[in-house]
Amino acid sequence: MRLCDVKSFGEDLWRKACQMGYRQAEVTAFPGDGSHWLWNLAPERFGRAVQVLDFRHICEHVGMCAKAFFGEGTDEARQWSLELSGTLRAGAVDEALSKVESLRAGRSSAKRQAKHELVTYLTNNRERMDYRRYEALGLPIGSGEVEARCKTLVQARCE
Repeated sequence: MRLCDVKSFGEDLWRKACQMGYRQAEVTAFPGDGSHWLWNLAPERFGRAVQVLDFRHICEHVGMCAKAFFGEGTDEARQWSLELSGTLRAGAVDEALSKVESLRAGRSSAKRQAKHELVTYLTNNRERMDYRRYEALGLPIGSGEVEARCKTLVQARCE
C-alpha cells in the first residue's frame, strides 16, 4: 500500500483487477462513492464495467438533507430518509428527485444548500443507480466489503 497520484492508483487498480480475473469475467462492476476523480478513472481503465454508485453513500447524502430539513435524529427525518432511500433503491431516480425538489427551504440557507447538494449528487449519478438491474446481474450495490478490507489492511500494516 502506498500514497500515490490518481494515474498511479489507476495503474495499480488495473493490475490488481487483472490478477483477480477482470479480463475473464463476463460481468464486472465498478462501485464508487460519487467522487469525480474516481468516475473519471472508470472509463479509462474499466470501460466495460458497470458503474455502481455505492448505496450506503446515497443514504448518507439523503440523511444529511433530512437532518437539515427535519432535524437530527427526529422521526420525521428518519421516515423521510427511509422513504427516499427506498425509492432510490427501487431505481426510481426521477421520482426521488421530484421528492427532493418539492422540499421547501424557505429562507434557510442551510436547507437550500442541503437540497442543492442532494439534487446535484443524484443528478450527477443518475446513470449509476439502477440497483434492481445490478442485483439481477449479481453485482454489488455497495463498496462496503472493499472498504472494510482496506481498513483492515491499513490497520494491520500500521500496527
